[in-house]
Amino acid sequence: MEMIKFKNKFHLSPEQSLFLGKKKWDENVYCGMKIENRKVTFPQVQTVLNGINVPNVQLEDIQAILNMRDASIP
Repeated sequence: MEMIKFKNKFHLSPEQSLFLGKKKWDENVYCGMKIENRKVTFPQVQTVLNGINVPNVQLEDIQAILNMRDASIP
């Protein structure tokens, strides 16, 4: 598969791009949960992504968060 080259619009170094991607990662997972109409808050998503159990989140929502996390790992 041929890799697509994109213009470096923001002039970020590879290290800066990786930092920004990691910083926005939990936000992207949260937005995915909202698109799927899941009833979770941003702090709940962050907590689940950090590997901590959240008592008021349904098991199906936790699994969806983890699936979204696993699907977005480069």
